[in-house]
Amino acid sequence: MKLSFKDFFLSVAEYATCLLIFWAVTIPIHEFAHLQVLRWLGGNGHIIITWYGAAVVFTKQPTNPFLTALAGGISVVAIYAILFFWDWVDGDYEEAVSLLPFIFSQFLYALLEAFFIFSMPFGIFHKWASVVMTAGIVTGTLMGLYILWRVKWKEAFKFG
Repeated sequence: MKLSFKDFFLSVAEYATCLLIFWAVTIPIHEFAHLQVLRWLGGNGHIIITWYGAAVVFTKQPTNPFLTALAGGISVVAIYAILFFWDWVDGDYEEAVSLLPFIFSQFLYALLEAFFIFSMPFGIFHKWASVVMTAGIVTGTLMGLYILWRVKWKEAFKFG
């Protein structure tokens, strides 16, 4: 079935809308996961809003800070991977691939955060976090756009 230009633009609009929605909920999911795991591991703390998003401030150290740091990004990856699978099975390719930039960036950030946030000066950590997040977002976006082109959008540009 040929995809019309109208359907193509609606598809692009759905993809962009999903990107915005997932961008808006990624930080709250990430930080609440940190906070919940912090509490499960015997620590305590609270979330603060910062110029770079948000952060969990520890008021009592957990038994395993590594797992607490890993939890934020890995929770986002797990939730978004499940949503990706459901959307893909349902054929909602725009919503599925709009999750990829967040899956890639949060996975990379989770590893960086778990291994280095407690051992690296914050300024240096923050610079590396920007690099890692950008790499994940660019990789996921390019992969998602390629997938959309292959499975759906190419049809809009076939003539005849």
